[in-house]
Amino acid sequence: MRRMGLVIILLTFVSSLGFPDEQISFSASVDKTKVSMNEEIVLSLSISGTTNVSQPVLPPLPDFNIYSSGRSQKISIINGNVSTSLTFRYILIPKKVGRFTIGKAKITYKGKVYTTQPIEVEVVPALISQSKQLPPPSSSEARAREVFIEQVVDKKKVYVNEQIRLSFRIYQSVDFLENPEYHPPSLTGFWQEKLEEREYYKWINGQRYLVSEINTALFPISPGKYTIGSAGLTCTIKNDSARFPKSIWDWDPFTEFFGQAKRKRLHTQPLEIEVIPLPANAPSDFKGAVGRFSLSVDIDKKEAKVGEPITLTLKIKGEGNLKSLTSPQLPSLSYFKQYTSEGETKILSSDKVIQGEKSYQYILIPQKEGDFTIPAFTFSYFDPQKKTYQRLRTEAISVHISPSPTSPSTSSLSRKSARENSPSFSPDLSPQKNYLLVVGNKIGKGIFILGEFLYTYRFSLLFLLIISLLLLYLKRGYRRYKERRGKERSARRRFAYTMLKRRLREIDRYMRTPDEKKEEFYALLFRALSEYLAECLGVSRAGITIAQIEDLLREKGIKDELVRRIRACLEQCESQRFAPYQDKDAGVRLSEMRTIKREVEEIIKQLRRCGIE
Repeated sequence: MRRMGLVIILLTFVSSLGFPDEQISFSASVDKTKVSMNEEIVLSLSISGTTNVSQPVLPPLPDFNIYSSGRSQKISIINGNVSTSLTFRYILIPKKVGRFTIGKAKITYKGKVYTTQPIEVEVVPALISQSKQLPPPSSSEARAREVFIEQVVDKKKVYVNEQIRLSFRIYQSVDFLENPEYHPPSLTGFWQEKLEEREYYKWINGQRYLVSEINTALFPISPGKYTIGSAGLTCTIKNDSARFPKSIWDWDPFTEFFGQAKRKRLHTQPLEIEVIPLPANAPSDFKGAVGRFSLSVDIDKKEAKVGEPITLTLKIKGEGNLKSLTSPQLPSLSYFKQYTSEGETKILSSDKVIQGEKSYQYILIPQKEGDFTIPAFTFSYFDPQKKTYQRLRTEAISVHISPSPTSPSTSSLSRKSARENSPSFSPDLSPQKNYLLVVGNKIGKGIFILGEFLYTYRFSLLFLLIISLLLLYLKRGYRRYKERRGKERSARRRFAYTMLKRRLREIDRYMRTPDEKKEEFYALLFRALSEYLAECLGVSRAGITIAQIEDLLREKGIKDELVRRIRACLEQCESQRFAPYQDKDAGVRLSEMRTIKREVEEIIKQLRRCGIE
């Protein structure tokens, strides 16, 4: 409260003094003139003497990706003299290596055009490893290296299905103000498995960094040359310019409240991987396993009776792509019924390799008594360290099968003798009475067996009844929940479409002054389309990106042509907000605004026809 009161007093005092009507100055500066491909340049356009100006017009910068980093305003009073300044900041990310010129930016104030001086910058290749010892940095370079990233692999030439460890490392010497956003690379042509993440500290050029490491195991699917795409990071850190004021006249309320955060966007260079085919002399039972493995077999019993199942368990342990392994073939066994279960995989990943075991169970049911031998299992794999094929073999297992305790002939004779000795047995009955007696005996026997079963398993049956009723209740509740959620989603989508139409009508009044309201026009159009898509796709509107919208639309089955049109429309809105028109009159600008607005309306019509709502 005391600080806010000071701000009000200060602004009141400044307004009472008034601002002198003087010439303004317009200048450009960069935080560094030499950067690597995985770094960014901060371009600052400063206007002193007034704050009542429109956004500067940037020069053409085809060799950079441009992002707006906001604006800051400063008012200073020194010896009774009032001075003002306004700074626009932009993030420039280089697209290629070389020397480039940042051309003249311009503004128009009271009918006069002001321009900045060109700035020369140099972009050099990205460092292979940021952890190498570098020359001691200057103070500005040290600030620029508060956060940097790298992406490395442990090997660039591998065999098919051989593991590659991909490591993405974040080096930070300052705290993040919010959770950073990781943009993973494109990994086409690789089987992927997550490895453990690591955090540790490392000293580089006398600076202590916290290193966060994201590790991924990659297994190439086929031979050839592949590219691991560029990875990126978006983070927010505290602005170095924020400092404690030496006096009340040196205190800047705008920097105090709005200049505390700095947003950085970093990206790495792609990596080239060469995948070579496996040697041609593969064993006959080789099925593509690459790594280092061991093989073992276990049996639950070596003596059994006819019809009694025997469980045989085969385990493959080691390092490699365990999920891609196929079960070894069980040899054909006479006098045994054979059943094979699906393999069970247990992954024990570290931060370096994928390791674990995969087990298979074979159920053998003997059909005949005697002594039998279960043949040995074999398993072949390729060892990339030894560069040779290896073949594993288990020991053969002997089992003894004894006859079943009862035989059909003995059982039949005993049942016949018992029936003949029974008091109710009477061979002299008439055929009709004999038939009724047989039917009655069978019915009574069935009732007796049913009663005995119900009594024996009464608790189990009661438990199953309770479970069945509970499942029916849950199913009914879940159906009601889905119906209620469906109605809520339908209502939200109808509301989103209503808000979209309202914003499109609101956009029309920005088109009356295309020179002054261009930024608001494209910002509102981007917001209207992105929020409508987010609501229809069932995701949060906060923080959704164009890439996420594109992926979700493809998952919904939207045609690629329409998805590309949506992405192009959103990117055009985003770029037009921060890259103003160059040498275009108001008529051309108005025509472009109308064109993109009609494109958005046509996109909405096609999406509704596709049933996205």
